[in-house]
Amino acid sequence: MLKEDEDACATHDDANDEENELAMTDSGTAKPFSSSVLKTGCVLSIIVAAVCLIPMYKENGYRFVQRYFGDEGGGGLSMDTTVVEGVSAPEQNGNSATVTSIANLAYTTAPFDIPYAKIECQPCGDAGELMDPQAPYAIIGGAMKGGTRALLTYLSQHPDVYSDQGKEMHLLDNAKIQIFAHRDDPHCDQCEVLRTYSDIFKERRWNQRGGYSKNDKRLIFFDKSPSYLVMSHIVPQRMLCTFPHSAKVIFTLRNPVDRSYSHYQHCVHKHRHKEDNSECGGTFEDYIDKDYNGLLAAGVLNASSPIEEYETFVKYHHGKGNSKNFALAKSLYALTLRHWIAVFRDHFGQDEFLNHMLVIESERMREHKQTVFDETLEFLNMSPYELQTDEEYHTGSYDPMSDDTRQKLEGFFRPFNARLHEMLSPFGIEISWAKEHAAVM
Repeated sequence: MLKEDEDACATHDDANDEENELAMTDSGTAKPFSSSVLKTGCVLSIIVAAVCLIPMYKENGYRFVQRYFGDEGGGGLSMDTTVVEGVSAPEQNGNSATVTSIANLAYTTAPFDIPYAKIECQPCGDAGELMDPQAPYAIIGGAMKGGTRALLTYLSQHPDVYSDQGKEMHLLDNAKIQIFAHRDDPHCDQCEVLRTYSDIFKERRWNQRGGYSKNDKRLIFFDKSPSYLVMSHIVPQRMLCTFPHSAKVIFTLRNPVDRSYSHYQHCVHKHRHKEDNSECGGTFEDYIDKDYNGLLAAGVLNASSPIEEYETFVKYHHGKGNSKNFALAKSLYALTLRHWIAVFRDHFGQDEFLNHMLVIESERMREHKQTVFDETLEFLNMSPYELQTDEEYHTGSYDPMSDDTRQKLEGFFRPFNARLHEMLSPFGIEISWAKEHAAVM
């Protein structure tokens, strides 16, 4: 269960204060790093920096410093990288893309001046060689249980969109269709991805219309894969390799307290007929305690810098053998969306990247469907259209969360939501619950 003093449970400064932590489960106790370990790590980081940075700087000079640290310096550094035509990719250790970083304990740069893995993009020699290429018009990338299905259903009412969009693809995260060597493969073949998309869409067009002709009006498909948001260490790079000029991605962000509870209820419903329901058995409080303990043991909640925080998050969320009950982890939008913005900003530029990324508050979409729908169509450069129904889609019915648990979860998410507001508000994007939490921090 959660302890009473939850307000500071996710802050770095109070990570060692046991009164500000969530309670451990009976399976074991995870303790934060001691100050001596942090000091030792800092010394080792300085030694590694001295050994590694000198030869790398000699080779790349100012371009290297500007690329990874920004004009003002600071931030952090992804080491052990291979540069291919100006694009770097992490070296592979077995089947995982391990990027060793030097965490700058005095991290004071802008939130998007952060290192991220670069990929080796193999562009098509001639896109016209593809047989009847059909690519997704846009990608709906998350969050899970955040209203992505509702948004896609509304878009499917538009006369230019196929009414039956089919199941989630998960093409760019390699979850269902394995076109990459492994999940974190830093190599992306643009032609291979486009061909796979084309094959999927041609099959869906055939199934929906009983065949097709190349003279048929080309209706729009979307790739709705909610896991893309949390796969921010690799998916945005693959997306930009595939659609370097036309990429458009939409994120729907739901109040993380409600999203976490819906996540749990989804798990219970999905595994209701299984004899072994250990993955989501027990109470909601038991479920989130497991996730909290995992985040704490991995070092996410007591990280010494935003860079270390994200790296430990990636290892925890994508690590083999870890539990999949990421009700809390998938709700830490500030961690994952930051990388999406960083990659898109660097690719399209500070003034243009918002033409390629749309962030929607789920609660606002529910309350003002037509307004948000109009904004979405404008972002997609599609013609205006009046929704034909106000029906709610993909909603669940279950007992409400207890007031005590809700209050404690509000305290847990408050610092993360405040950071989300600080990230998005300079771009004119306001999320009501994030703004409220920023006001009380």
